[in-house]
Amino acid sequence: MLLVIPGLVFFAINISWMALAAAILSTRYRDIPQVTLNLIQVVFFVTPVFWSVEVLPTRPAFVHFNPMYHLLEVVRAPLLGKLPSSESWLSVIALSVAGLAVTAYLYRRAYARIAYWV
Repeated sequence: MLLVIPGLVFFAINISWMALAAAILSTRYRDIPQVTLNLIQVVFFVTPVFWSVEVLPTRPAFVHFNPMYHLLEVVRAPLLGKLPSSESWLSVIALSVAGLAVTAYLYRRAYARIAYWV
């Protein structure tokens, strides 16, 4: 049950860098909010939120390579009394590091011009 805490921390880190990157891109390109809405809807249906992975006999590629599944799994599995797989933890850690690095680079490049884009 205590694994929920690091899972929530990694979830918050990933959601934060995703929101910051989307905000920076949305100020520069006006069509990004519409693209983001459509992308979120597709990811929501592909990620097992309302359906269970155990229903499928084998894990298909859209679940296995879905980073949102791994983000959800590191929080959901401890709440259900299961241990998240090491693949999920490694995916979430790699996603956090890569996402923070890309977002920091994006922010550093766009910082001086954000006020003009708004």
